[in-house]
Amino acid sequence: MSSKRVFITGIEGFTGRYLERYLRGLGYEVSGGALSPSAPHHERLDLLNKDSIKAAFRVKFDYIIHLAAVSFAMADPAEIKNANEIGTINLLEALGSVKFEKAIFASSASVYGGGDAPMSESSAPNPQSIYAQSKIYMEEQIARSGLPFIIARPFNYTGAGQSENFLIPKIVRHFKDEASVIKLGNLTPKREYNDVNDVVRIYAQLLELETNGEIFNIGSGKAYSIEQILQILRRLSGRDIAVQSDAKFIRTNDPALLVCDTAKLLNYGITSCSGDIEALLRLMLASD
Repeated sequence: MSSKRVFITGIEGFTGRYLERYLRGLGYEVSGGALSPSAPHHERLDLLNKDSIKAAFRVKFDYIIHLAAVSFAMADPAEIKNANEIGTINLLEALGSVKFEKAIFASSASVYGGGDAPMSESSAPNPQSIYAQSKIYMEEQIARSGLPFIIARPFNYTGAGQSENFLIPKIVRHFKDEASVIKLGNLTPKREYNDVNDVVRIYAQLLELETNGEIFNIGSGKAYSIEQILQILRRLSGRDIAVQSDAKFIRTNDPALLVCDTAKLLNYGITSCSGDIEALLRLMLASD
């Protein structure tokens, strides 16, 4: 059991809630920040307000895991830039005057763009969206900061409780509601859809590593098309659903494949995500 203290930015977001619970189960003391905190040990944290960051950092911690961001790629570009770029600069500035052991920063596999082969940490970035560009910018600022850090690049992941703005929860909700029709974009690009429980486990294992200044992919190496997801959900639910193409959900420059090379994780003794899409979809169908 660990007696180390972890501070999580975005602790009341989708990933933050899972991560807090997982780390507490390992014995960590966990605190964190959110724009509108609603639980004990949660501080008000506005990354666009430097005084707010300083106030939140009155809580002492050994590690910080930075999750707070706009993670919905189709959000307003100004909102993405503020949260993911300016917010990161403010956070790094504040961390420069705080004593801690290590920071883990959540970037995104979207920085790779995509390609015909699995993406390794040495693959050249090729961002295809404002969101991906904001993550590249974030990584560049972190690398120049002089702080002890690990950058994580998670491939797509989901789970019970994720906002229905995101694709898989949206599709699952339509099946739960026994909808007859769903409006979607392109069904053929293949992406990873990993379990958030695997992702938070790997974040916890990255905390234990002695290494510093490294980038790690978080993924499974297993990718699925939305057409495959629909077929699995039809089978699991025993229901059919018709698909209508809607131009507003079609992304331009959407690569055909984005899949993870997990070799580096495995070389550090960390088990990759399972990529068991059927088990994950079954769990999401059964959740409230």
